[in-house]
Amino acid sequence: MADRRARTLADSVRRVGVANTAFVHAVGQRLGLNPTDFDCVDLLDSAGPLTPGQLAEHTGLTTGAVSGIVDRLETAGWVTRTRDPGDGRRVLVELAHTRHAEVLPHYRNVLATLDQLTRRIDASTQRAVVDVLDELATTFEDETVRLRAEARRARGALRQR
Repeated sequence: MADRRARTLADSVRRVGVANTAFVHAVGQRLGLNPTDFDCVDLLDSAGPLTPGQLAEHTGLTTGAVSGIVDRLETAGWVTRTRDPGDGRRVLVELAHTRHAEVLPHYRNVLATLDQLTRRIDASTQRAVVDVLDELATTFEDETVRLRAEARRARGALRQR
């Protein structure tokens, strides 16, 4: 029974992940952004201002690719570059709030559904769901770091041959 429940939960999590990816890419397309550029907009929205290096680290892209993305997003008015107030040598990439307002209407139905779903469950169940999702997100983040480190080591080993 536990195996079947775990498979059902895993299938549901996978389905949500696939549906979310398709939705986010559709929103980006509707706003005239390619999926990678919109992923960066979405990341800046959730994480706040980041350096280009941090953007590269979070996305797994090269710093050169991130530079091109930031250039495109800045030209289109989606982001601004500012000096880091704590370290004037660093540049921070920030989401431009004027364009951010264009994103929110596309999430209205999703947010309304989430609101309805959370009203259907008691506070204890909601905490349990949040705990499960948070732990799963942490596992995904940890595994992403591990896989990227393995890939870097493998590339390094190939260069040494």
